[in-house]
Amino acid sequence: MLLDIDEVNQDLPPVFEDFTNEDAGTTELNTNTIPTKTSKDSEMNFILCPMCQTPIAPNPSNLCVKCLNSQVDISEGITKQLVIFQCRQCERYFKNPQYIEAQLESPQLLELCLKKIRGLGKVNLVDAKFLWTEPHSKRLRVELTIQKEVFNGAILQKKFPVEYILE
Repeated sequence: MLLDIDEVNQDLPPVFEDFTNEDAGTTELNTNTIPTKTSKDSEMNFILCPMCQTPIAPNPSNLCVKCLNSQVDISEGITKQLVIFQCRQCERYFKNPQYIEAQLESPQLLELCLKKIRGLGKVNLVDAKFLWTEPHSKRLRVELTIQKEVFNGAILQKKFPVEYILE
């Protein structure tokens, strides 16, 4: 059953909005109005994200977090897979110009891993920790949490893994 937009607008209270579903060719009612959060001292208005129409608090980019993440990749330019050389006999790791001794998941090994990543100078490193891998897999995984300022002072934070192959 197709509804005429003018008939729907006349019968509804003014708080309802309408939109047309172009795929189905029908008109549907959207009861999502712009909500208002009231506190004791002040009143905070919400705006709609221009991409997905989700109500959000006003921010410098005027986008919701999901849309902002889809528009901007702050981890771009950061290497995600690297090689670390390890001696097979003494199990020391190569740190130019020498081999250093470090246990798995130690601060020394984390330092070595972080220094090998290119592109970390463009972002703020918030946290880095080892992720569990099988000991015989000859792989190390480090989860990085980075922050970067995008769009008029909005700060975006992202977590992602970096994988190291032991050779």
